[in-house]
Amino acid sequence: MAAAAVGAEQRWPRLAEQLLAHEPIGASGIERPLMLSGAADGADTCFAQCALSAGHDVVHFLGPRNRPSKTAATQQAHCLYRLDDELLEGEVINEVFERILPCMASGEDVDAVRATWRDSRRNFLQVCEAQAVYAVGYRERGREVRCGLDIGGGTGWACQFYLDRFVGESRNCGTPGRCNLFFFDDGSPEVPSCLIDSSTFRGWSRWHLDDESWEPLAGLPPRPNNLYAGIGASMLSPHEGLRSQSSDEDMWASPNLSKKVLAPKNASIDLYFGLVDSDTCRQHTHAQYSMRLELEWSWSNI
Repeated sequence: MAAAAVGAEQRWPRLAEQLLAHEPIGASGIERPLMLSGAADGADTCFAQCALSAGHDVVHFLGPRNRPSKTAATQQAHCLYRLDDELLEGEVINEVFERILPCMASGEDVDAVRATWRDSRRNFLQVCEAQAVYAVGYRERGREVRCGLDIGGGTGWACQFYLDRFVGESRNCGTPGRCNLFFFDDGSPEVPSCLIDSSTFRGWSRWHLDDESWEPLAGLPPRPNNLYAGIGASMLSPHEGLRSQSSDEDMWASPNLSKKVLAPKNASIDLYFGLVDSDTCRQHTHAQYSMRLELEWSWSNI
């Protein structure tokens, strides 16, 4: 019987504190790429499956009221990392939360938004030290005028936390040239609040800091490496838009992995999720969605 995987909390007992203090992770840094996420249905769980399959480590940050998806709770249980309110409402996170709150409130009652999105404070840990952020979500109509960055939902909070590192005064370790925010636009044309822009719709884009705009990419974003965040919406459209269009593109494979754990050349990894929809993003109640995410892995560097 195979030994159980060592849990994230045991491997990195001070991970949250080290991220907040900009300290190296562990005694000698991370041994292989480490993805930070949130264990929610949809993109979080899907990204984690891709990362684990590629031999990366994964940590899912969960606050006291955050709940992991069924897949994350079972197949990714060793990745779960619990955080308490004392840390999440501490000085470091609270300062940034309050700074971006007016933008995220978008004209709504600030106190109400503060209470509603309290549990998105954990998103700060996903991105505060990430060298790159890969996000899947929707663009929210009207937010681009108020904030520049226009991603809706909890994913928007995470991306705004990340962007805060690079705007205004030097508040964090971020410098403009190192802003690596990659976004897959999975908006739904049927939802009035979703901004559908043909230049970004169902494709990857990169945030251009100087122009405060999305720069569409010709294909996949650069391969995830080192410390990065893989996050996104819990409800995803039932399409194959995330599929790599070229077998030469290789978003996840690492040339340093043992061939014994890799799929054959040009293998496809199909991930299926049954997602229970809600009124939040899709205007259907109790509808079942099945999202197929297919990534082509070329392993050309092995």
